[in-house]
Amino acid sequence: MTHTSTSLKARATHANAKLNIVSTNKELREKREAEAKECVEDSLVRDAAVIDAAVPRDPDTAKFASKVADMVVKQLETIISTKDMSAESFIKWVGQDTQTESDKPKWQREPDMYPHISSFLQRVQEYISAAASSLSTETQPIQQARTLMTYEGADKNPTGSDDYTRIDFGIKLSELNSDSKHETLQQNENAIPIADAAGKVGVSTWPIVKEHMAPPPPPPLHRRHSPKTDSKKPDYKHILAIVEAKRFENDQTNAFEQLFIYNRNLYANQLNRRFTWGFTVCNSIVHACVFSHNNIFASPAMDVSEADGRRRFVNLLVNMAFCETDMLGYDPTIRIDPEQHCGEIDVYDDSSRQVHTYKYIATLLSSTSNFGRHTRCYLCEDPSIPGSSIVIKDAWAHGINSASALVEERFPGLNISEQLNEPSAMPVAFKEQPSSSNAPFAQRADDRDEIKYMREISQKLGDDPELKGKFPMLKHGGIVHIPGINTADNTATAFERLTSGETHHRVHRRIAMTPNCMPLQNIKSVDKLIVVVADVMIVHNAIAERCSILHRDISIYNIMYTSISDDIVRGVLVDFDCAKRTDVEEAALRPERTGTFPYMSINNLLASNVKRTQLDDWESLLYVLCWLGTTGINKDDEVTYEEAAKLAVAKWQGANAESVALAKRGNLSGPQVFESSILSEFLDESGYGILSDLAYSLYMSLFFNKSISVLAHGVANNTTRILKSYEDSNVVSVAEIDKHATVGTKGRVVDPFAVRAKPEFEKKIVKDLLEIIKKARTDALLRIKEYNSLL
Repeated sequence: MTHTSTSLKARATHANAKLNIVSTNKELREKREAEAKECVEDSLVRDAAVIDAAVPRDPDTAKFASKVADMVVKQLETIISTKDMSAESFIKWVGQDTQTESDKPKWQREPDMYPHISSFLQRVQEYISAAASSLSTETQPIQQARTLMTYEGADKNPTGSDDYTRIDFGIKLSELNSDSKHETLQQNENAIPIADAAGKVGVSTWPIVKEHMAPPPPPPLHRRHSPKTDSKKPDYKHILAIVEAKRFENDQTNAFEQLFIYNRNLYANQLNRRFTWGFTVCNSIVHACVFSHNNIFASPAMDVSEADGRRRFVNLLVNMAFCETDMLGYDPTIRIDPEQHCGEIDVYDDSSRQVHTYKYIATLLSSTSNFGRHTRCYLCEDPSIPGSSIVIKDAWAHGINSASALVEERFPGLNISEQLNEPSAMPVAFKEQPSSSNAPFAQRADDRDEIKYMREISQKLGDDPELKGKFPMLKHGGIVHIPGINTADNTATAFERLTSGETHHRVHRRIAMTPNCMPLQNIKSVDKLIVVVADVMIVHNAIAERCSILHRDISIYNIMYTSISDDIVRGVLVDFDCAKRTDVEEAALRPERTGTFPYMSINNLLASNVKRTQLDDWESLLYVLCWLGTTGINKDDEVTYEEAAKLAVAKWQGANAESVALAKRGNLSGPQVFESSILSEFLDESGYGILSDLAYSLYMSLFFNKSISVLAHGVANNTTRILKSYEDSNVVSVAEIDKHATVGTKGRVVDPFAVRAKPEFEKKIVKDLLEIIKKARTDALLRIKEYNSLL
């Protein structure tokens, strides 16, 4: 079984994200369709054991669910075989094996299928309730089951969507005896009569386990569209699984792609969702899907027109009704009340080995993609410090594979599930497991560890008054521990029934930290922007030089700020998920790409073998300034979608990494080209000329630094012909060319990125860049002071 890495292209963002300012609605839709096509082609794992993924972990509950499933299947088959008219609606969908060819449905439209599929699901739920009740005795208490039901409204645009796309229908969790008519199964003359403990016959009101509390909607976002409200329409914050239906079996691939497009909204609206479920229905063929952080796992086909297919589908639905909450993808360590917009979030600290609970206040950042880290940020309060502001970051970062095996190796005989009830006895987080540079990637620890890095940065830089407040201070942090799971939360344990371990393993980490920062897009002036980015790059250099940690993900999202007063701001460098140590020898691994296309260095985009250095992050800063300078630094200055789509930087959000690298190489090929293609498009607003000048100075120091060898100039390789001209004109000696050149099929070549990455050149360039940014900061502060004196 092959598991592919997360495509950077496949990390769709919210329609109103700054990143999508260059995309019209049509372009955004086309982009998402292309992403879905690529991910289904590359990351879909067919015939995975999805049906078994919901089997309850508790053996007694699993046995009980199995008995319930047997009874439900038996009842269904009786109804179908006798063609009971009370079940005519769902028999039209599932009973095709008992129908003549002329009786089999030929769906004219997809919506014609919806009521029949919904009717089947409703009938199965009623049978589950009746079977569970009949199996319960005084010595065997009633096993509580959650209720899976479909929304009354189908083919609608759900609440919480950032566009006009409509889903076929959604499955939600609800109580049978809810007071709301939209939350209640329709009770009718065909409902199954059962007897309660008093002997009274009535319709089952089987209770649901209240382990899961759906999260509140994310903070209001400016929508591109504002559809009219509809009480019957589905709501993304409550959907357990989306169902995508097609009339024909040969539409299966398209069904997977549509499901992929819609599924990202579940992550965006559900703050406690670890992974998601979904279903495709192509005529009578059902596939259940689990979306992990790197792959889509699809079950073998379940043909509900055949008895065996119905049996497997029913088994899955019954198991989903009885399994532990976390097996449906929910996180029991995040408990948020959707009505009161309050709740609690647990943070396990791997240093103190204690669980700390924080009071939820608001959501700062929601996840907007199917694959990747699923980073979310919450504003919370420490209950022991009333009025305090704590930021909690939750993300599935790159980690180690085979976590269970490693913990057994490190803590032989340890039963971690028992330790969950004794937090002080919890083992140190697995990410501290030492790695061997000789071990295969899939068997050794990934050295990226944001929590460990944050601790080290705080220890080494925390007392430096010039850097105070310019990087996050860790309060608590560690790997999330889900009650009932025998190890920390990671992709190996969450999806252990689906795969023996994904190639790109992820660990679920949660961090409580200060300060509470504001996003860069809230900045009010160019001068304040300059101060913020200067602060960030100054602390970036200090972390690289004094802690040997390279950030590797400079973007508009990871540059934030705090306001000390109306005229004083302080830049804060956040998110060390992609950071790496620079003082350790790495094994020869396949080069990787990290970051977001518009802000990634050319070296990074090409996944070059050239070692990543501080210069890559400075190059990313240059792209941040160019992006903001041409599209607007905030909402007041922001250009329209139509205007943004015409900008040169629009191509920096291309179809793939190679095309973006090609576009950047073109824009940065020389000073005149850079001025005409990029700087000329900076906004003609107050301060943007100063920003343009800063961008030009950084560009020249990075790519055409006069104090270093001409072989380090530019963004394209120095070919044999160019090198020969250097020799002939005595610009560079033969010895120096030989020192930096590699010999290929077309002769000698010198890569300027490789030359600049050498320590002696990197150090010189970084020194010049710091001088430029510090002077720009000083000048900006003077202008801010002068401006305020005039008020």
